[in-house]
Amino acid sequence: MLAFPALVFASLLALVNAHFQLQFPLPRGPFVMDSEPNFCDGYTNAVSNRTIFPLTGGFFSLNSEHTSWTAGVAISTIQDPTSFNDFAQIVPFFKDSGEGLFCFPLDLLSTNATGLTSGENVTIQITFDGGDGELFQCADLTLSSTATIPSNVSCTNGTSSASGSATSTAPAGASATSGSPANTTSGSSAGAATTSDLCVRLTYELLLLLFIYNMLAFTVLVFASFLALVNAHFQLQFPLPRGPFVMDSEPTFCGAPRCVCTGVAISTIQNPTSFNDFAQIVPFFKDSGEGLFCFPLDLLSTNATGLTSGENVTIQITFDGGDGELFQCADLTLSSTATIPANVSCTNGTASASSTATSTAPAGTASVSKTSGSGSPASTSSSTASGLHVDGGFVALIFGLLGVAAVL
Repeated sequence: MLAFPALVFASLLALVNAHFQLQFPLPRGPFVMDSEPNFCDGYTNAVSNRTIFPLTGGFFSLNSEHTSWTAGVAISTIQDPTSFNDFAQIVPFFKDSGEGLFCFPLDLLSTNATGLTSGENVTIQITFDGGDGELFQCADLTLSSTATIPSNVSCTNGTSSASGSATSTAPAGASATSGSPANTTSGSSAGAATTSDLCVRLTYELLLLLFIYNMLAFTVLVFASFLALVNAHFQLQFPLPRGPFVMDSEPTFCGAPRCVCTGVAISTIQNPTSFNDFAQIVPFFKDSGEGLFCFPLDLLSTNATGLTSGENVTIQITFDGGDGELFQCADLTLSSTATIPANVSCTNGTASASSTATSTAPAGTASVSKTSGSGSPASTSSSTASGLHVDGGFVALIFGLLGVAAVL
């Protein structure tokens, strides 16, 4: 009796995982639902018939099957990128809501991507997360300074639409529209996606009724207990976080949800209060292992501009061990003269290094040195900002399973 409800519950979870389809630029191949959680929807090779894409005034459009979601854009200038490490983030993650067609501006010359030229081959990867895991689709492009988007293709957002040369600001919290695509007949169309979505919903409702009829309260309790046990966490060690580690609050802003990966964002606002106040400066990178880890954070080598000694900033570390993103923040005062105290060590797994040790940057980040640098933490009970050297520094984290990791 217990096995049957468990089987129905597992099937139900699989069905409620909705997806998205990239409409423009054209994706590498037809939409494959089961492969979308993988790199480029499972398409590991670039296509020969690339989409001609304007250096300015471009946009990307997608079909969402989620009511609330986040999205972001990364770019690779490698001729045939084959992994996440070949990409750099150019549009920070932003939130939006609603199902159906959505269109967002993508003016490449206004992003942090540098050195792009007309005639160059690049690949963009769209990351989409509706709350049940990140999904990926790629488009191979040839950039052009003279290309225009055909006027017969519209750019649609939910119930409103714009065509031709309509313009908009970049999607900080996901706003309006820009441009129009070449054509959207390749890959999956919105109409096909809608039919597929209807079938999924009908099946979901039938299974839901069957699940309610057969499920026992004891099964739900055991399943919930199991999920609570396997949720891992992390603790920011340096710079000092805003306050003591609170396990239940970690999936919320500074300490609310948005890959298995780690990344760093920065805000120059005096008192940032939401994700939209931050800009990504260390792209998401992957690592493995439990325990203490230390990564370089050379602020002047990131895409953060205009940072000055004495300036107050806040950094937010995003960590995902595969069971949802977690966030912790550190409030800093930058310094061009501060050094890291000798008693603050930089440890990576079973290997450790003092403040004068060096290391290569983690995969996916900018190449920076972990040489002497940064900051002097006060006591963990202090609410004042820590000093962080502008020219070099590091971020120390501790990873572990609930009930196993020790907070140092």
